[in-house]
Amino acid sequence: MKFVLRNGFVLVATGGFVLPVFPALAQDVETRQDDVGIRIRGGGLHQFETDIDDGGDFDVTRFDGSIDLTFELGDDLDMALNLGFERSMYDFSGGPGSFGMGNPWDDINTGSAGARFTLRTDNQWEIWGGPLVRFSAEDGADLGEAVTGGGTVGFTHHLGEELSLGAGIGVVTQLEDSTAIYPIIVVDWQIDDDLRLRTGGGVSTRGWGGVELIWSFAPEWELGLGGGFESRQFLLNDNGPFPDGIGEDSGLPIFARLGYDINPNVELNLIAGVIASGELRLENRSGTLIQEEDFDSTPFVGINFRLRF
Repeated sequence: MKFVLRNGFVLVATGGFVLPVFPALAQDVETRQDDVGIRIRGGGLHQFETDIDDGGDFDVTRFDGSIDLTFELGDDLDMALNLGFERSMYDFSGGPGSFGMGNPWDDINTGSAGARFTLRTDNQWEIWGGPLVRFSAEDGADLGEAVTGGGTVGFTHHLGEELSLGAGIGVVTQLEDSTAIYPIIVVDWQIDDDLRLRTGGGVSTRGWGGVELIWSFAPEWELGLGGGFESRQFLLNDNGPFPDGIGEDSGLPIFARLGYDINPNVELNLIAGVIASGELRLENRSGTLIQEEDFDSTPFVGINFRLRF
């Protein structure tokens, strides 16, 4: 069993289940007026070319989307369902001495499905939790071998209209048959009328948690600044240089987000930032390390939208 204790942060602006943009189930507070709430989001991001230690370079373009359905099962019980998908298109260059012999993998597909149940014990306390299933694999890989799953459980305490705090734990299996166990931290703090601090305390296809400081500087506009940790682990196909191996791409995104509410139900976000402390890994199917290399800090830009019904 592998223990992963990371106060990880997921990039908050490219589409995801944790916070508005990289895709798990968000813990942010949202008021619904109807028995069913629907949120649809989609977006794209380009991470610019960067050098890999010991030779070679790469860039990547990602597209992703998700749909969230929230149901009132009773006066004190909600159920949220989430479906998400991401496609990452990598472009490596380099010779035989480069990382993964110059072309370790091509395009990666990641999908996930999750549920979260929220029980309100009173006006101040909520208990939440639920399962998550996902797959992540290179084109041509066996999807049945790329499935992992797990779940989360935790609580949120509303100290007033301006502050909510919570904590929990998540357990998720890994492709190499180990298990990741990690903490979840939930903060939603309306510091004043224009300033808000929030985290996304959940599990996604890319990492855990997320933090963003948001400034609402005009009626329809907001500026977010944040950072975090993200990691993508995926199964490789049997036609490449590492048949049925495992690839991983991780880093620390630091970003700025400009958000505009076109109307109360449509939100548009522009994102720019830097991926720092980037790392690429190759393992065999049993989890034995083949190669590990850092890559230089690199900028990225993205755009996404969110619809609410």
